[in-house]
Amino acid sequence: MQSVTYQINGSGTCLACLQRSQIDKKTGDPVAGQNAPDWGTEINDLTNTNTTTFPIFRFYKYDGTQIDPTTLPLNISTTAGATAIANVKTIQINLNIRNNSIIDLKTGQPIETSFEGEVALNNCSMASTGLPMSCQ
Repeated sequence: MQSVTYQINGSGTCLACLQRSQIDKKTGDPVAGQNAPDWGTEINDLTNTNTTTFPIFRFYKYDGTQIDPTTLPLNISTTAGATAIANVKTIQINLNIRNNSIIDLKTGQPIETSFEGEVALNNCSMASTGLPMSCQ
């Protein structure tokens, strides 16, 4: 099992980058008992760093409704947070990336691209028997 963490780092040589850490999970307390993140992967030059107005990650419940981004991050040590996470069925990612140091010769503008992706989750193990998102 792995613990994956993402963060936007706005300091040092990475003024607008999305960083990713992936470490092995430890047994025990999932909130307090994990190793420190290992920031090994990053995407530089993000333009959508205002994650409240334009979130990079969007989370959708099993019924298709979006989890309000202003309520994130969720505290999984609370009943409400754990229930909300158990209801997540789909995660979408949307990145806008612009490299101001590379100029398109035709347009004279910095190179810019967008990336979108989606993953569907199977949260059966977190759902109680009889709930709509349960596989039991």
